[in-house]
Amino acid sequence: MKLLHTADLHLGKTLHETPLLGLQEKMLNDIHDILTRDDYAALIIAGDVYDRAIPSAEAVSLFSRFLARIREDCPDTAVFIIPGNHDSAQRLAFAREILQNQRIYIAQDTNRLTDPVILTKGEEKLTVYLLPFLNFGAFSEETKEACHAADDSQAEMAAVASHILKQAVRPDIPALLAAHLFTVGGQSSSSERTFIGTAEYVDPDLFLFDYVALGHLHRCQRITDRMYYSGSPLPYSFDESEDAKCVISIDIDCTPKQNTAIDKEITYSGGELFDAENLQPAIDGTKAPLNIERIPIISERPLKRLEGNFEEFFTGNRYDEWSGCYLEITLNDAEVIAHPMQLLRQKFPFLLSIRQKSFMNREQQDGEEQLTLRERTAEDPLTLAENFSRFEIVINGEPNQMKQELFEQLCKETTYET
Repeated sequence: MKLLHTADLHLGKTLHETPLLGLQEKMLNDIHDILTRDDYAALIIAGDVYDRAIPSAEAVSLFSRFLARIREDCPDTAVFIIPGNHDSAQRLAFAREILQNQRIYIAQDTNRLTDPVILTKGEEKLTVYLLPFLNFGAFSEETKEACHAADDSQAEMAAVASHILKQAVRPDIPALLAAHLFTVGGQSSSSERTFIGTAEYVDPDLFLFDYVALGHLHRCQRITDRMYYSGSPLPYSFDESEDAKCVISIDIDCTPKQNTAIDKEITYSGGELFDAENLQPAIDGTKAPLNIERIPIISERPLKRLEGNFEEFFTGNRYDEWSGCYLEITLNDAEVIAHPMQLLRQKFPFLLSIRQKSFMNREQQDGEEQLTLRERTAEDPLTLAENFSRFEIVINGEPNQMKQELFEQLCKETTYET
């Protein structure tokens, strides 16, 4: 039985105030085309369908058209959707009861956590459990007390969900879980809402399913042999610019056969060969054999980070091949360049971000990472105001003296408690 796993669509997202809806439409068309090329039993979208709890009308319309095309062109393919931390579960689950009749299943809360959908294809059967993002209050006090949960942290709520699911999973049918959470050992990027502290990180050993389709982290990555983040199908920050974006195809053997792993390579229809990651069954031999394939999603307008001197960009042709990309350019000139964005956009119309090394005070040496956001925002407010005035000189040619004086006066009148 073949399943397609994706997550973190973030429909309606902007990048440096630039709308990405056109790229997202092409990305959804690519996913639709992948579904039509093979006999997929289900599409799993593991959270963050939208970028905001109240999505734009354009984003909602785009997703509606996507689902309608799947239902028209892939009538036998079920669709499973869970809300992520960016979604409003109630809004995402609008018309859930009607859509369920069309085999589009949307999880709204944990009340039906033990009520899976059973996919059937010939002799094969697979139970699908849907675990939405666990917001505060996802479980009642009685349920938490019964499971010995101390608080509403992600780790504690995930442990409650694990306890409930263990009582519900049938041992005679392979089981899949779709969840939206941050596991211990996962690699994040700057486009996610991450957590401070360890209480929000979930132990992957809580969910020992035949396959766990995860959402939340934007890099495609293996957590265990049977637990994967598909990652976002588009890059949503410049530190994802070198990531290979994809969706994950899962081929899981749900027939009553001897548990031996599928061992083969799968060639993507675009012609590029990807080595399949052949996963072995669990040691106890009870898990269904499966095969994982990463199918690439290619953006129409890739993200690219470039670095060099201003004159190399402005008058040279060394970087011209990337003029059609969304760019973040770092200028390493010794002097600060005035109005670099306006000047360089004459050659690079999709330039979104400029960084100037000469302006980056406190930069660490020898290739070490710069100060974290938490360290930068811990500076004295007046120091921050002075740095912002320097930034205004670069961008606008002169600082706003009235704004600076007003901010200094507010700082003097305000008491900052530690």
